[in-house]
Amino acid sequence: MNYIIGKITYSNNNYIIVENSFQGHTVYVANPNEYEVNKYKKLYIYERNLILTNMILKEWFGFPTIKEKILFEKLNKISGIGPRTALSILSHGIDNINHWILTKNFESFKLVKGLNSKLIKVIFDEIQIEETYENSNITKNINDTIEALKSLGYSLEEINNCISSMEKNQFIFKDDTDLSTLLSNLIKNINDSQTT
Repeated sequence: MNYIIGKITYSNNNYIIVENSFQGHTVYVANPNEYEVNKYKKLYIYERNLILTNMILKEWFGFPTIKEKILFEKLNKISGIGPRTALSILSHGIDNINHWILTKNFESFKLVKGLNSKLIKVIFDEIQIEETYENSNITKNINDTIEALKSLGYSLEEINNCISSMEKNQFIFKDDTDLSTLLSNLIKNINDSQTT
């Protein structure tokens, strides 16, 4: 199965229930509380078969985009990272995760429960960010913002520390975050860190 389109009938902190063809399916997702009950949603599905005594239990993991499913599959293949930890990683947002991998940001990955330095290094070694991401708006905007801050006299260390701090505080870097918003947020955070 590649994907389903169904109605969200229930959500809690761990999973959602999706009604499709008059059947309710439990689907584990990265951020269940972001799914609105009684709304229809397309989810790309990863199916896991658990072989138990005299039965096979199927688990479904759902993703709003194919890119998130692909990243989940790559993470799930790493020894020591199961599907629950992979979902926990994805709960921080695919753009943030791609940025963390691209910049080898250990500190941000340490926020994820179940990850240690050894596993984080394996993630950096084994997962390659696609060229489409490297050329995406988020990376371009961050790079442009870094250059603008450097021209204003901020050091690269100050800038990188600030970006890590914003990620720790759940600031989400998105494709549609414009340059002026990034710049103003970074300057504010750098100035705040200097006054504390």
